[in-house]
Amino acid sequence: MNNCNEITSALTYEQMNIWQLHIDNPGLPLFNANYLFHVKSGFECDYFVQALRVVISRHGGLSSRFGGDTEHAMQYGPSETEDKISDFVYLFEQAEDLKEAHDIIKMRSVVPFRLNLASPIRADIVPMANSEFLVNITVHQIVCDCWSASLFFEELSSYYNLLSDNQQIVIADNAASYLRFSLWQKEQQQQEKAKTNKLYWLNYLRGVDSHLELSAYKDLSDNAPFSGGVAIKTIAENTHSQVCALAKHYAVTPYSLYMTLFAAFLQRCTRQNDFCLSYPSSNRNMPESDEILGLFTRLLPVRFTFGAESSLKEMALKAYESLLDNSEHDLCCMADIVREAGADDAMRPFGLFKVVFGQIGRVNHGLALKNTNIEQLPVHTGYTKTDLLVMLDLHSIQPAVFIEFSSKNFSDKTITTLWQDFMHFLESVLNHHRQISNNVEDTESVAFIV
Repeated sequence: MNNCNEITSALTYEQMNIWQLHIDNPGLPLFNANYLFHVKSGFECDYFVQALRVVISRHGGLSSRFGGDTEHAMQYGPSETEDKISDFVYLFEQAEDLKEAHDIIKMRSVVPFRLNLASPIRADIVPMANSEFLVNITVHQIVCDCWSASLFFEELSSYYNLLSDNQQIVIADNAASYLRFSLWQKEQQQQEKAKTNKLYWLNYLRGVDSHLELSAYKDLSDNAPFSGGVAIKTIAENTHSQVCALAKHYAVTPYSLYMTLFAAFLQRCTRQNDFCLSYPSSNRNMPESDEILGLFTRLLPVRFTFGAESSLKEMALKAYESLLDNSEHDLCCMADIVREAGADDAMRPFGLFKVVFGQIGRVNHGLALKNTNIEQLPVHTGYTKTDLLVMLDLHSIQPAVFIEFSSKNFSDKTITTLWQDFMHFLESVLNHHRQISNNVEDTESVAFIV
């Protein structure tokens, strides 16, 4: 691989949180993000390997190394001994069938990265009969968030397609480096801003209950550390259109309204009137950072305080304004803030940052290779860092919902029950507001008691 002229740097705020868990649990694939594709025809393995080589060469973070304890952790670019493509790509012998190929990928998907010795990305390719392949890209989240994964696959596909058209790849200059984002965070101006933002967050979290009491759905299905499961749900098209219409009427985004409704549902379940939900923030506040591959995404809290007669509109507007205000104060070391605020009891279930309600931002189209027939397949490592993660894909008229849950707190059955109960609650709210709109001209003044 080409040397990317990378620099040595301390870890960013976002990376520090991951690094601590990584060194505490070196044998667990807690941060393996897998992208699995079944290529049914037309795949040119040589083109894929060449394209992958170019992408990794241009983005030095994908071949970085990491070392040091929590206090002195560092990341550094490729050494003078350049990485070989064999360090990134593993081509297996032909599998007998799709099941055997999938078993190989499943086994490989949970192999932990040794970040001090090897690069934080690999591609596993398993050929099958009739020129079919399973292709799995595994990347450690310390160098790549979901936004960056979208950029990665766009670039990888574009280089592959050039080769497919018998065109030569003209390698542009090295891409803007994520390691420079780390240096930007350490600049005096950014450090001063982080101090100001710290005061904002300490005031925002003052006195909040740092965990939820979701005992109604608790069901231990696996007691192993970090064990987790996933569930895929959908929101009916008619329901989603009504939520969008109501959000437009309230002058908020559909996502902020969904989050408010979910918080109101949890308030009904727990009878707690002051708590936080967390959400992934893109955090790309450095100029020209939209096209940089790296870990920018971080979890931020939204606080919900329910009064005796809290109207849905008031709660949704407050949540929407919080999302806007939070984005202006996201440059900070949230781990230090949480400790100082006294909300860092990680041993308690459903604590701060353990219940996440987010939306998918930049769409990841995965591999888009010319002259191929590709299907993306789900693959999950069986591990999770949160107790409950709900991610909405609001890019379609019938949104998909990805749910990841801790097996110490939920089972497949209780997660299904929880989501069904939320959908029933949501429908009851929409019905309530339809009745109001039919009987009262000024619907905005009518409180919805949550």
